[in-house]
This record gives sequence, structure tokens and C-alpha cells, in this order.
Amino acid sequence: MVKPEPLPFDPGLPSSHAMADAAERESDPTTSALDSTAQALATVVSNQNLAAVAMNIDRAATRLKDARNTGLVVLPGKGEPISAALVTQMERLADLAAAAHSDPVHLGNLNLKDGQAVDEFITRVSTERGNAQRQIVDAALSNISGRNLYVFRDPSADRVIASDTAMLVTVPLDSWHMVAEVVSKLDDTLKQSLDARVILAPLVDGKLRTSGLQLRQYGSTSFLPAQPASIREFANAAGIEVSDIEADGYVQGLVSELIRVSWLATLRRLRPITWELPSGLQPPSFFQVPEYAAEIRSSPATSAAVDLLLDQIRDELNNVSDITLAGLVVDSQTDLQEGLEDEAGLISSLALLATTDVQGDGHSNDRYRGPLRRSARR
Repeated sequence: MVKPEPLPFDPGLPSSHAMADAAERESDPTTSALDSTAQALATVVSNQNLAAVAMNIDRAATRLKDARNTGLVVLPGKGEPISAALVTQMERLADLAAAAHSDPVHLGNLNLKDGQAVDEFITRVSTERGNAQRQIVDAALSNISGRNLYVFRDPSADRVIASDTAMLVTVPLDSWHMVAEVVSKLDDTLKQSLDARVILAPLVDGKLRTSGLQLRQYGSTSFLPAQPASIREFANAAGIEVSDIEADGYVQGLVSELIRVSWLATLRRLRPITWELPSGLQPPSFFQVPEYAAEIRSSPATSAAVDLLLDQIRDELNNVSDITLAGLVVDSQTDLQEGLEDEAGLISSLALLATTDVQGDGHSNDRYRGPLRRSARR
């Protein structure tokens, strides 16, 4: 008996619609955020690491908030899949897990059904953590006169909720020349006890400048140049107005230009020789950069730093350096490994420029003679 040939496979409308629906659900921000929320809530019971629980819930709360901001979804007869109350309670639960991580002893005596008691517990732990970090930092910077410390929650998007204390230290311009000298002498004891993200920036006529530095919690150097965007975030959290005098300032402009040239030179090296290089990716002539740096050379304190950075850019443009300034800046903010001596010298030079009190008109205060770690060129 000859069997008939099988019918051609046709998924049909129901099957194809189901596949399309599944794909749409995966890309739908509301469904994705709710799925992340369910997974994060499951870790509350299964994971004994309260810091990890806090980070999972905080990440889910952020996704809920983002999904809600993309467009308010209302289901007939059901209401909002992501309500404002859900976002608030998830953020509160994340704060509770973070507080419990810092003070697990008192968690056992806490009545979780008592909302007021829970809020008081979260506030107390956060305040104690902030006060402890304030005392550590204030003692370390005691030789800097006129300083003011502002403690708040880290406003950055990449904060870690289990240790999200942040601090802005404002320093009068008259005392700014002392900052690099004091901070460069901080030892590893401070790094081991520092659990807050700390930025120092000069204050001029009640307004904060965007050239500052950030204390390091690891690595061979004590500080790094702070990103202007981070300084603005900290100033906003502390309620301090930011000065726009440095929008075209010489120091910040030079640093930005050097990093931009390094980035362009890197892109040029990565492209095959046979490819035509677009004009937008063509790094400027090396001789344009020293002209840009001439305004800062009036300060002997920064002259060596400028020379070292210009030498690095020259090597990159000539393709004779294994180090890129642009990559080094990124690694210094994210990499836990120790850098080479050459890398440390470049970071120190960038940080030194960030601590040079250069006025918007190009005139420098020449009192600072802070240390500069020069590196041996390869």
C-alpha cells in the first residue's frame, strides 16, 4: 500500500500569530519590566546575600520606572500594569534590603508590617552610614581650610544601592591649591575605610566649578579627575549652583581635546588601511594641540603635566604607543587592576590639571607646587 504524501507544513494563522505575540512580549518594556520584577522578588526568599537582593530589586525598580515613563499603559477593567505605587514599593523594598545588609542585627527585631518602623529603620541606617563616612573624609581632609561636606544618596545611574553614599566636598578657590597636595598623601587606610563616592570641586562666588577630582577606593593613585557630568550631578543633589565659566575653560577644554584626539587616533588605527577615513574621524594635526595648551603653560605647576600628556598624544598619532589616553580614562573609572607606571603618570597628570585653579580668562594661581609623578617613556 502506497502511503499518500504528507501535506505541506503550514503553521497557519494561529501559530504565526502566537509567535509574533511572543516576540512582541519579549520586546515590550512593560512585560519585560514586570518579568524582571517577578524574578527579583523571588530572590528575596532564595538569596541570603542581602546586598545582591537589594541590587536586583533596585535594578527591577529602575526598569519599572523606565517602562512607566515610556508610556502609560491602562488595561480596560484592570487599571495600570505598572502603577506609581508599585514603583515606590519596589524602591522601598530595595532600600530595606540595603539597610538590612548594613545592619542585619536589628532586622530580626523589626516588624515588617509596621510601615513607619520600616521607614525609620531605613532612614536611621542611611544616616548612620553617611555620618560615619563624613567623619572619615573630614578627618582625612582636615588640612584643607574652608571645606564644606555635603552627604547624599549617589545620584548616578550606575550607583550600587548597597553602598550608595555620595559626598561632595566644596573648597574655596583660595584653598584649592592645597587639595592635590593633601589628597596625594592619603594612604591605603583611607581607601579601605572609604565606602562613599567622594568628589572635590572648587567653589567660586557661591558657584561650583566643573574641574575637580574624585577620591579612589582602589589602585595606586589616591585620586582621579572627576568627570564634569558627575560634578554637575553632585552639585544638583547638594543644591549648589554650577558655574558655567568653564564651559570653554582652558583646563577642561585641553583635557577634552586630548581625549578626543586620542579617541580619533585609536579609531584611525582600527580601520583597515584600504578604507577611506571620513573627515570626521581624522584627528587634528599634533601641532594644533600644543597651541591649545599654550594658555596653561603660564603655570609652572602644570607645565610638566602638559608636556607628558602631549608626548603621549604624539606617540599615539605616530602609532608607537601601546597605551591610549582615551582608553586609560575609561579603565581608570572601571578597572580594579593596577596600571603600569606609564599609566599612573598619565592619570596623575590629568588629575593635576583638574586641581589647577585656572580662571576662565586663562590666568593661573601659581601657588600650588603639588607632586607630579612622571613616568618613564617607552
